[in-house]
Amino acid sequence: MDNLSKVTKLLSEKETAVSGGGKDKIAQQHKAGKKTARERVAMLFDEGTFVETDTFLKNRNPLSGSSNYADGVVAGYGTVDGRLVYCYSQDYSVLSGTLGEMNAKKIVKIYDLALKTGAPVVAMLDCGGVRLEEGLDAISAFGEIVAKASKLSGTVPQIAMVLGPCAGTMTVIPAVSDFAVMVDETASLYVNCKEVIKKETEKSCDLFPGAEFSAKNGTVNLRAANEDEAFVSVKKLLSYLPSNYLEDTYSEAPTDDINRATPDIAGIIPNDEKSGFNMADIIKSVADNCEFFEISEEFAKNMLTGFVKLNGQTVGVVANQPCEEDGIIDSMGAKKAASFVGICDSFNIPILTFTDSAGYKISLDEEKWGLVNSIGKLGMAFASADVPKVNVIVRKAYGGAYALMNSKQLGADFSYAFPTAVISAATPEITMEMLHNDEIKKAVKPQEKRLEVLENIKEGEASAYAAAMRGFIDDIINPADVRPVVVSAFDVLLTKRVDKAEKKHGNLPM
Repeated sequence: MDNLSKVTKLLSEKETAVSGGGKDKIAQQHKAGKKTARERVAMLFDEGTFVETDTFLKNRNPLSGSSNYADGVVAGYGTVDGRLVYCYSQDYSVLSGTLGEMNAKKIVKIYDLALKTGAPVVAMLDCGGVRLEEGLDAISAFGEIVAKASKLSGTVPQIAMVLGPCAGTMTVIPAVSDFAVMVDETASLYVNCKEVIKKETEKSCDLFPGAEFSAKNGTVNLRAANEDEAFVSVKKLLSYLPSNYLEDTYSEAPTDDINRATPDIAGIIPNDEKSGFNMADIIKSVADNCEFFEISEEFAKNMLTGFVKLNGQTVGVVANQPCEEDGIIDSMGAKKAASFVGICDSFNIPILTFTDSAGYKISLDEEKWGLVNSIGKLGMAFASADVPKVNVIVRKAYGGAYALMNSKQLGADFSYAFPTAVISAATPEITMEMLHNDEIKKAVKPQEKRLEVLENIKEGEASAYAAAMRGFIDDIINPADVRPVVVSAFDVLLTKRVDKAEKKHGNLPM
């Protein structure tokens, strides 16, 4: 065979390699409302930048019944908005995208390259599970994937996209990733299928958990109506993240005035502390161009987590949400915040908190489900994070809510309060009952005295001024000035350094 014939053969073989499972299988994929593996790759990367690896890899197990090139997964690298990103995209048109020995080795190679070059990994999951016909070869190879993903954790960002079925052992990938995105209708995420559950438990599973369920229980961080929307979310998320734990978090030139006032915030906060308001409105007012990219929006709604830009720098935001259960901290909210703080700390993303909570949720169920451990995780997450940390107390900061929501004592570099803030070891009502009950009973008009004492507590010993006098907060700021104040604080903290005790790591509560 001459050289020209060899080149012609290469072109023919490449055409075969990119055809996946063939026209009929691709048509079935489209009929199911799903993109193909290669169409998905094209949606992620800048046009013409994707470079495929292991195009001609094939499985070597005759029991698999197929020996297509690429072995059911498209892998490689390219740029997203000009930045290097690695990906692997499972091809459901080939053996239902199942994971086999060679298929897994191809994925492992992507993790190795990402580790060497310090770039994010996006996993596009559309998989029928592990190839049982390959036995321990497939399971062992899957173990290698988990080991590599674990090694990458905290080194480069990992994003899992659940775009079709993701079952059994493969569910570990979204679980160990930093962020998981799931599509409505076409995607499913479960360890045991409904047939197995029904057989073992004798309970019907007609309403099997989908994307909505997974978003509400915190398994996935972002839910999309379709694949187009999912890729928009992933690209947006990547724009907030550094490529690795050593990279700067300034990803773009600032496009908003750092000294822009926020006079609208005073109007957002109700005069009545029992009235709810949307904390996201305050976060947006402070952020560059009023943009807040919320993470895990449907899970533990009483706690807000997400990203903003401040003077062009990515900042992670954790905040109580007063319009959801009055911003009370429960076990799920505490876990959500602790996990997010951990991710921010991993990638040197500064943390801004907005505190407005009366404390912990009072409930027997909360005690049963481990509120003790959850608030322990929250406290340890803030205390162990050595990134720049700034706290703003908006209204209520009572007891544990004051202490665990990034207080000075927990390690906040700067802590501020609005003049609307009430800061105390317990709610003003409990303080009144414990310390002023006799005084109120002896009054000629007890009800009027009660209101008077309560107001005195809020304006006196529990006021922001009392906390400032004791050094518990650094300053009381006008809500209209909060943006320039926090931008300046993070600018000062840009060169923050922390000497850590020599140890491997602290151990979070179960």
